[in-house]
Amino acid sequence: MTPEQVSQLGQQAAQVLDNPAYQRAFKLMREEIVGAWSGADVRDQAGQQLLLQQMKVLGRLQETLASVMKAGEDVDKLLERHQRDSEQDINESRTRHGMRAVGRALRRA
Repeated sequence: MTPEQVSQLGQQAAQVLDNPAYQRAFKLMREEIVGAWSGADVRDQAGQQLLLQQMKVLGRLQETLASVMKAGEDVDKLLERHQRDSEQDINESRTRHGMRAVGRALRRA
């Protein structure tokens, strides 16, 4: 995957995490699982285990989206730094070229 693709996925993950519909659905799912868990029969270990797994999957989804978003942010920072460094190298090269031209002009004078 290219850095640009990682950046784009990170932006898309941020859009999902910031989306009010996603936030509402996530909250409702969490509340539903907690409600079912708190109302589950103590002897229903299989049902409790299933609810625990659902809660873990829900949390993992959130963590994965956050991780993709963070990776995109990190790549964006690296791309920005690379762009700045490239521009600085170009400016330094132009300055050295200009200084050589001045030196040649002074030697001719």
